[in-house]
Amino acid sequence: MNALDDAGGDGDFGATMERGLKAMQAKLPSLQDKDIDTILKTIGITLVSTMGGTSGPLMGTLLMQMGGAVNAHLFVQALADVMVN
Repeated sequence: MNALDDAGGDGDFGATMERGLKAMQAKLPSLQDKDIDTILKTIGITLVSTMGGTSGPLMGTLLMQMGGAVNAHLFVQALADVMVN
């Protein structure tokens, strides 16, 4: 990935991804019993704080926002289930 990134960027995308994925992997054991919202937000924060550059904040923010969206969807679905039943 570094070689591909070198053609149009600064050549560190592969190393940046590796750093973020290793940090994410280290967090996974502590997230086994957590809900999806917590998992996505924690992984997002981890990527933002470890990857740097542009890719870390972009990917991390995406995951953090997905966590909130999933949580909101689950709430709406649960509310609908209660109304129907």
